[in-house]
Amino acid sequence: MSSTVDIGIDLGTTNSVAAVMENGRPVVIKNMESDVTPSFVGIDSQGQVLTGKPAMNLCKYEPENVADGFKRQLGHGQTWRFPANGQSYSAVNLAAFLLRDIRQAISEHINSEPDASVITVPAAFGEVEKHAVVLSAREAGFTQVTLVQEPVAAGLAYGWQKKSEGKPFLVYDFGGGTFDAALMECAGGQLIVRANSGEHTLGGRDLDRDILDKLILPQIAGRVDPASLTAARRRLLWKCEDAKIRLSRSASAIVSLEGCVWSVSGAPLVDALTITRADYEPLVIPFVDRTIEIVLRLISQAGL
Repeated sequence: MSSTVDIGIDLGTTNSVAAVMENGRPVVIKNMESDVTPSFVGIDSQGQVLTGKPAMNLCKYEPENVADGFKRQLGHGQTWRFPANGQSYSAVNLAAFLLRDIRQAISEHINSEPDASVITVPAAFGEVEKHAVVLSAREAGFTQVTLVQEPVAAGLAYGWQKKSEGKPFLVYDFGGGTFDAALMECAGGQLIVRANSGEHTLGGRDLDRDILDKLILPQIAGRVDPASLTAARRRLLWKCEDAKIRLSRSASAIVSLEGCVWSVSGAPLVDALTITRADYEPLVIPFVDRTIEIVLRLISQAGL
């Protein structure tokens, strides 16, 4: 058995990615010509398991047969039922489907089937959640699994290039589903974790939810059929995520309701609703404030 594990996987809430060390440098492994694999799992009409981009595309037509965001539920017992095959799967099963797909991409890249990998996990994950990740990895075919906290992994990458010692630095990671923070320091040629913390239900998905609930739905209140709104909620959240990304580059973004929801009279709504940075930024502040509270506690714990 090799004395080193040269494969790393970031199992993300929204996207996942794998890399392998080649000649001392990390190389990102493409999956279907993309650097990232959307963390989606679907079941098509033939009962075939789809992962990544194909599963994400299935959302447009059969959202009830697609699962996403399951990383947040690892170790917590939630199941997803897929009408396409009548089967139910736990978060562990869904993560295993995703990891199996990533493992196949790794196998094609290195021309052998990998049995060992380092997988990153949020700092806020406890033993139950971490055990669930290990179970998923083993179900996907990995026999040797090492877990590294996500902010620690980022700190290691940064620390390799760091020249000065004895100066702590902060890793601040606001991800799709989780927030992680770590205080790290280079000392005696070693990278030391002074303290780490986080919250595993604080991330970009919560911002998407607020865009929908506080900016979009009030504009169509009283006009939309409640049943169609419930059925379309996930698709609307994905549209809100896309608008959020566009607001990083533009002062405004449009969320189109066409093909998603129907009015109380049964006619399709075709509204194209505009949201601006001025609308959106006040929603961000409470989430940023929560991250600052975590960071300040972290600094206090480290005695800095």
